[in-house]
Amino acid sequence: MSIWPNSNAVEGPASRRYSAERGWQTVRNFEGGETAIESKASELLALGYDIEITGGAVWRLTATVATNASSSNPIGTDEPVDTWELFGNESEKDLLQANVAAVNSIIDDDQALLRSIFEGQIDASQYRTSSPAFTSVGSGDPVGIWQLWLAGVKSVTFFQPVLRHTKTVSRAYEIPNSLTGVGQVYSTAQLIVLEAPPADIAANLGASSYVTKSGVSNQFYFGWFKCSPQITISAGAKRQLVQEWRWGLWPAM
Repeated sequence: MSIWPNSNAVEGPASRRYSAERGWQTVRNFEGGETAIESKASELLALGYDIEITGGAVWRLTATVATNASSSNPIGTDEPVDTWELFGNESEKDLLQANVAAVNSIIDDDQALLRSIFEGQIDASQYRTSSPAFTSVGSGDPVGIWQLWLAGVKSVTFFQPVLRHTKTVSRAYEIPNSLTGVGQVYSTAQLIVLEAPPADIAANLGASSYVTKSGVSNQFYFGWFKCSPQITISAGAKRQLVQEWRWGLWPAM
């Protein structure tokens, strides 16, 4: 049985902490009778607090919220923590998809011939002593690509730039509609205007442009593909919104 009157839940000293990774957290402490503590716990739960109740002669309540809060401002001020990353994913591409002039400038007929040989639709053994009869050996380098394939090179390794934005907020923060534009390709200029990455990050983003492949202009575009976001709830009642954009040469559709 509690020896504390049930009419009050008395608040003791609160603690507040901030980290660059998690942002603000406020921990508030209360003591009182069982009824008063249970009532205060319900009140703070509705405001987005995590609570811990300890029973005994004096009941205690520890309430934690992921904002800079106080008794006069119990919801607190939410200050989102933004983390930006620019890194490269190591990937491989089919030899005929390599973004190099030797491939991009190969005319369609020679591209189709190489593809048919590489995929086994045409018997490659007939070309052991001589190269295939390319239509235009001066457009790109179909002979060089053929010789690479003969030497066992089936793909090329490259590093794909990836831009990642992680926003850490409290549970009370209204996450914006991050699904807008998922699956679309943005130019670097559009991305900078819409998402406002830090200047040091923005300065290292490649310039967008169309690329001519197989003699066809404006067929492929260098830009940022917006991926589907990941929304998680982490320790301390935090939410994290992780959004990625992947740089690449995408079909202009």
